Amino acid sequence: EGLGRHDQALAFAQSYTSRWPDDLQGWALQAQAASSAGRQTLAHWATAERYQRAGALNASLEQLVLARKANDADFTVMSMIDARLVSLRKEIQFEKSASKQSKPLKEGI
Repeated sequence: EGLGRHDQALAFAQSYTSRWPDDLQGWALQAQAASSAGRQTLAHWATAERYQRAGALNASLEQLVLARKANDADFTVMSMIDARLVSLRKEIQFEKSASKQSKPLKEGI
C-alpha cells in the first residue's frame, strides 16, 4: 500500500513538471517522490533537470551519469537519459567555447 502512494506521488509530480517544466520546486518534488518510490534513476534524472534549468550544467551532467549508473529503469527511460547526456554534453561544450570567444583581448595584443 505504501509503495502505491509513492507511485501516485511520482505520477503527480511527473504530470506537474510536464505542465510547468520551469518550476524548480516541481523537479525537487519529482526527485523526492521518485526516491521514495525506490526509483533512483528517475530521482537522479529529475534532479538533473532541476539543475539544468537553474543553469548548473555540470551538476546536471553529474546527476545524469548517476541516473545512468543506477540503471533501475526500463530501456526507454535509459535511452532518453542517454540522449539527454549527449545533448547536455554538447550544451556544456558550446558554453565553454562561447565563454572563450567572449573573453576580452589583452591590451597590447
